[in-house]
Amino acid sequence: MLLLTVVEMRPFLERYFGNYNISLIAEHGYKYKLRDENKWSKNGLIKNEWMNHILPLLEGFYDRTPGSFIEKKEASIVWHYRKSPPELAEKRVVELNTLLSSLISDELQILNGNKILEIKNSRINKGFAANKIVEKRHDFIFAIGDDTTDEYLFEELPERTFTIKVGTKNTVAKYNISSIKKVHEMIRDFI
Repeated sequence: MLLLTVVEMRPFLERYFGNYNISLIAEHGYKYKLRDENKWSKNGLIKNEWMNHILPLLEGFYDRTPGSFIEKKEASIVWHYRKSPPELAEKRVVELNTLLSSLISDELQILNGNKILEIKNSRINKGFAANKIVEKRHDFIFAIGDDTTDEYLFEELPERTFTIKVGTKNTVAKYNISSIKKVHEMIRDFI
């Protein structure tokens, strides 16, 4: 049986940040909500027919990798393997990357994250969404992230932005912070 989930970041963002007059980005920039607006918008119309071709391939890897699962979002599909045996997962990641690289076009992007492999439309990224948001005047711009996809965001934001990378990996962000726990403490201090 395939475990297929749809994780929606909007409720999380609304719950913790919805009462503040700030702009929000979700799903790698596919969805955004501008400050002073009550509705979420999509960053352009993208075609997702490719999901129908990629999903069966991922299902095969799901079937052959205990502990893995598939997450289908509106603009991407993610194969999670954090609960899989590490040696087997490592082997499957190499196989899947090789297979996907030979099948997909420049229209799609493969992201290798923290025990995940995600396939998404290459036109959609956090930097693209950030450009929409900073079109409106903001007094303070603050961006924080722990993922390789956050680098697009850090690169696109204006120079005056406070950009912070969680962890010690190489980054274009101006600052680093050691852990998510430290992020929570910092945000509590803001609020």
